[in-house]
Amino acid sequence: METEAKALIDALFTAPGKVFLSGEYSVTYGSDTNPAIAFTIDKRTQCHVKVFKREEGFPFLDIECKFFKIVLEQYEQLEDISQLETAEIGALTTFIEAVKESGTDLKEFTEKYFITIEMKYAFPSGIGLGSSASYNVALAAAINTVARKLSNGSFKDMTDIAFTDVEDQWRIRTIADIGEKEAHKSISGAESAVISLGGIYKYSRNMTEASEVIEASAGLHLSEDFKFDLIDTGIHRTPKDSLDDMVTMHQQYPEIFLYTEESEGVKKKYSNESNIKIFNAVMEAICCTTNSIEALLKEATYDSDHLSHLVNTNHRLLESIKAGAEIIDEIVVLANRHKVGAKIVGAGFGGCMIAIYNTNSQVQEFKDAVNALSEKGVCFIPANFSKLGIQCESWEHR
Repeated sequence: METEAKALIDALFTAPGKVFLSGEYSVTYGSDTNPAIAFTIDKRTQCHVKVFKREEGFPFLDIECKFFKIVLEQYEQLEDISQLETAEIGALTTFIEAVKESGTDLKEFTEKYFITIEMKYAFPSGIGLGSSASYNVALAAAINTVARKLSNGSFKDMTDIAFTDVEDQWRIRTIADIGEKEAHKSISGAESAVISLGGIYKYSRNMTEASEVIEASAGLHLSEDFKFDLIDTGIHRTPKDSLDDMVTMHQQYPEIFLYTEESEGVKKKYSNESNIKIFNAVMEAICCTTNSIEALLKEATYDSDHLSHLVNTNHRLLESIKAGAEIIDEIVVLANRHKVGAKIVGAGFGGCMIAIYNTNSQVQEFKDAVNALSEKGVCFIPANFSKLGIQCESWEHR
């Protein structure tokens, strides 16, 4: 939507992607005390927001990204978003919650201002790097900050847009998490927590405050010789795709895979007591592996070979509940052959994998072997560990 008017606010906010090092299934489907360990990367989602005084003939909200475009002409269109696609529901829910949290009346806000939002990704969607959570965190940061500034006029005090305060980061995480849960139903909250804070963290579902996450993660670190690559398997999945695959797996392997999808969301459904024990045993084994990785990463110096072994163990446990795919199996064989740790980093059935190198890894040979799979859509995604969470990259106002 083009306009000649000068924006009242023109700002750019970003949020990182994330990688699960261990525990992604256990933290979601196991006990609420089961942990995951995840870290953020230097691939960032951008949210470019402009705010104008609303003029006759202009809508109040124009959200555009690679996957959809939402133009709402009137406030009443926000009243029923249930018919929208998953990502659109998440975006609008996050927008609504971000405005409300600022103490601003939503109807008054939308009648007074015309807002354009342009979202850009630095990594593919649907591969387990947290594209949805990164999107909603960046959007929540942008809209909540804008609404707060417009409501109280505190443009001279810009300290709160630096997001150096943990409580500011967690406030944004809480907003984004509402959008995530509205869109995807069954999530742990780990992604929005780690993405908002930035760095490497241990998280479990019973952690409701930032202080709990930070205390549990004290001492966790990735050593200077921590080397990894991300591998796009060429199979891109939405969270709903993965849930649909879970239903299929349940039908094919009822003795192992124990989840189905119901109208009110994803709920546990077991065939018998024996199945409960099998699945819970796998979740607890993943939990134990995650705890071992935590202990290792809290040592002043640690053995990269041991880390690779534990990562491989986590992946083998995920294989036992049929969360793999043919191309994943092929890459794991190559990783084992060249002494590389490898595992999926999201819901599985495709998506992205992490390859972790150690002192014995045949790195170049492994990379050459993976590159030979390019005709199947496999490719490396260049990325580095980053400690940056939410960021305001630029801000202009008048």
